[in-house]
Amino acid sequence: MVRQYFLVTCILLLSAIGLAQDLGRRRTKRFTLELTWEKGNPDGGPERNMIFMNGEFPGPTLDITQGDDVEVVVKNKMPFNTGIHFHGIEQLGTPWSDGVPGVTQRPIRAGKEFKYKWKATQYGSYFYHSHTQDQIEDGMYGAIVIRPDNTVTKPFSKITTDRAALKAIETAEKNVVPLLLSDWRHVDSFETWKIQTDTNIETACVGSILFNGKGSVDCWEQDKINALTRPEQLAILEPENATMTARGEVCLPPIVLAGIVVNATLPPYPEKMPPAIFEVCESTSGSKEVIKATGKANGAKSWIAIDVIGAFGLHTGLFSIDEHPMWVYAADGLYIEPTRVEAFEITNGDRYSILVELDKPIDDYNIRFSSNTGAQLISGNAILSYGADNTDDISEPFILDNSLDATATAVTRLNVLDTAPFSPVPFPTTVDATFKLYMTTMGAIYLWAVNGTRYPRNRDEREPPILFDPQPYLQDNITISTTKDSVVDLIFISEAGRPPHPMHKHGNKVWFLGRGMEDFPYDTVDEAVAGLPPGSLNLVNPPRRDGFGSLPSGPTPVWMVVRYQATDPGPWLLHCHIQSHLAGGMSMLIQDGVDAWPTVPKEYLDYH
Repeated sequence: MVRQYFLVTCILLLSAIGLAQDLGRRRTKRFTLELTWEKGNPDGGPERNMIFMNGEFPGPTLDITQGDDVEVVVKNKMPFNTGIHFHGIEQLGTPWSDGVPGVTQRPIRAGKEFKYKWKATQYGSYFYHSHTQDQIEDGMYGAIVIRPDNTVTKPFSKITTDRAALKAIETAEKNVVPLLLSDWRHVDSFETWKIQTDTNIETACVGSILFNGKGSVDCWEQDKINALTRPEQLAILEPENATMTARGEVCLPPIVLAGIVVNATLPPYPEKMPPAIFEVCESTSGSKEVIKATGKANGAKSWIAIDVIGAFGLHTGLFSIDEHPMWVYAADGLYIEPTRVEAFEITNGDRYSILVELDKPIDDYNIRFSSNTGAQLISGNAILSYGADNTDDISEPFILDNSLDATATAVTRLNVLDTAPFSPVPFPTTVDATFKLYMTTMGAIYLWAVNGTRYPRNRDEREPPILFDPQPYLQDNITISTTKDSVVDLIFISEAGRPPHPMHKHGNKVWFLGRGMEDFPYDTVDEAVAGLPPGSLNLVNPPRRDGFGSLPSGPTPVWMVVRYQATDPGPWLLHCHIQSHLAGGMSMLIQDGVDAWPTVPKEYLDYH
């Protein structure tokens, strides 16, 4: 009898534990974001209208655990429409929460609120931002941390087998620090768009680089400008006998930008460009982000984990921490084979998770971002502090302010094509459809297109949204339709003389097969494998990313190839994440799984 009672008690206890674990997995994390349009100057420059979320800039971090149900209530107290996209979140079974007005929802109108609901099926580093007009450049973004559940295998034993170090690394990841990198303009997005339409010139020049919303304007002396202007910039300046301007670091002048568009049909008006955009630079004291860390003590192992998030509107560049090599252990929210580097390139929409051993003397060390964008020389820094009493910014850099190596020996940089997943996902080898996508300017340097067609700027107001009223099997210059579970190859071709295009696919991740600077006359990946040099395409263990960037093109076009499987039915945007390129039309719609289109809940169908 006692034995039976004991067995029954054990069964009930185990059932209760299982139920508790199940309830834990099914818990709901709720957040509220109140959006306001107020004056601010995060870099100490001129005040301008910008977006605050719950009175903060950037917005609050959404801290979630894998398996959670997530609800985000957005209260729009601004005088215009908006919407929030959860960048990199696959929205498996919840496309109505992808946050793209005109595509997956109706806009959140002024004075209204909207509830996003989705399941945290993934783990890792993500961020949220506006997908309405150009509001990301007005400060509408914030970090997302999704902590892995207990079933996820971590790659840290590839970094060290020392037990004390592994324990310190696990602790560091649990206390990961989100670090949002962004660029800041001194005019709001409405004024930026007006200037571009008045001049027919892209305003490829910002005022400062921000780290978690903090930064300052640093005007360079002419000697520094001359010393750090890169060879490719000199080659662009030479035909116009021009020099870099002195704006917020250093920019290509409007007359030069106006002259590099292919097949221009709209005349440029550089004389209409306000001087403050390119010609005026006033240094500011601003503010500086300080990440506090605890260095070694009595031989103890000490590490810090940082989620580096590219929330830029325009810039791409090199990230580094003076005197500190980094272990990159995740990319776009997915564990990768850890790679030890001294610098890595980060672009619009990228997320890299890094581990840094704190084994240097107690002091302050610069965390640097140095742009390698062709249109501008600009840099910024934050501080990694071991608790020193001073912040004199004196530490030895790996990277110069122009993104070139600062050391006599070559700096170890991350190769984006070497970021293979730590736990590979089965790779499909049979392809159902291939699409070639040509990325070009369209009439002016600020207007961009895919396949010769610009995606409408007024897409936000489409009624009803495409999710509610799809066009099954439509295929045109800016629309792709697929059936569920089909495997699709996307081949991108960027015309000559163009910047890199950091592309982003909403919904599920892609396999990043390769990119190059050779001619690409091939219509399929199989043809390319036969015609390109060996190793040009990775069909064994390619990176899994939701962002993938083309190379900058020289005198010939460049190419990039990705593959994905349409496992998540719904309408998903594919677009360049440089904000001016997206605003100028470089976007298209993918209707995935048109044969298994989701049924939209009534609360979203009826929302107005």
